[in-house]
Amino acid sequence: MIREIHDNTGALVTVELNKDRPIGTYTISLTEGSPVGRVDFVDSAKVDGERIVFHTEVDRQFGGRGLAGLLVREVLADSIRTSEPFSS
Repeated sequence: MIREIHDNTGALVTVELNKDRPIGTYTISLTEGSPVGRVDFVDSAKVDGERIVFHTEVDRQFGGRGLAGLLVREVLADSIRTSEPFSS
């Protein structure tokens, strides 16, 4: 998953999912391509569809641009898109 969105300054940033390791990571990068933040997560082995987000960080020099919030929103939106509907 790769998605381009705008931060609070109007600059275009890219959010990308990497699930190649046991710990999944969403990164956020500037147009120059350098990652400036990330969210780390694991998918629960016990509960289908449960994603545990345990770490979020953005480089200090990019604070105030809403990048951490963008990352968290993308994690939640992607989790909802990829999870199966709950059965009752």
